[in-house]
Amino acid sequence: MTDAEVVAEGGERAREASELGFTLPEKKPTTSPLQIHFLEPSEKTLNVLKKLHTHIFPVKYQDKFYKDCMSAGQYTTMALHSDFVVGAICCRLEKQPCGKARLYIMTIGVFAPYRRRGIGAKLLANTMKLAKEDPNVTDAYLHVQVNNDDAMAFYKSFGFEYKETIENYYRRIDPPGCHVFSRSVDDWVDPL
Repeated sequence: MTDAEVVAEGGERAREASELGFTLPEKKPTTSPLQIHFLEPSEKTLNVLKKLHTHIFPVKYQDKFYKDCMSAGQYTTMALHSDFVVGAICCRLEKQPCGKARLYIMTIGVFAPYRRRGIGAKLLANTMKLAKEDPNVTDAYLHVQVNNDDAMAFYKSFGFEYKETIENYYRRIDPPGCHVFSRSVDDWVDPL
């Protein structure tokens, strides 16, 4: 497949994982909102998701992480701009004794040149909308490193509330503590 050929998958445009590369445009994007399309990862695009995480996060994620991402279906989504993956949200569903499920947001990441353009907000809003429409999902929760004030402010702006602090949650990151945030999906209203 050539660079000019584009594969349509899930109604959204995307290039095959082997052709995405992650070469970012030479010109820095402006700060105006971007046209974003969402794509659910497939076996064909899983390597793209892995490369994105390698570039964005200071942690090497194991195969189980990506298996959880893939088993979450529509709740793990990549953001595409001009046929390039520029961000992703990765989640997993955790079954509860009552038969329902909690949505655990494992990661949200956007390549640095594309941050503060609303991409992370669009990824989170799309995921929360899907969770609200799913009668089996009760709430969403996540962990935030104790010194990540920007992330805490981001999640609070979406109605997530602080629940508790867990000391020594992270093994290879300093500081190792995290805060747990959660919110119901029933009363979700898209702020975008």
